[in-house]
Amino acid sequence: MFYGSAPLLIIPSLLGIKRQGIVWDESKEALLRPCEQNGAQKGDREAAVDAEIAQVNKLPAHSSYAIHRMKVLNKLRHLLSIKRTTSQDEELELLFASLSI
Repeated sequence: MFYGSAPLLIIPSLLGIKRQGIVWDESKEALLRPCEQNGAQKGDREAAVDAEIAQVNKLPAHSSYAIHRMKVLNKLRHLLSIKRTTSQDEELELLFASLSI
């Protein structure tokens, strides 16, 4: 998936992938389910974004991946904090799906 003009890369360690196989985090599954009510998963999503930011902050500061990932996470944080239009809701869902968090 592309965000802007740069391809969105995924670091396996951030997804919970190990040599033995894929470890699925149930909190990620909850984030990918559509909201049943407006804001029903707001706390879960904010917590997931904060956790992902903490992970990205552990990466080298000048990494192009880390810089791009932080831009996307900050965009997610912004979209979570405002009253969204339908198109912004769709963008939020696409960003969450593409980040796999």
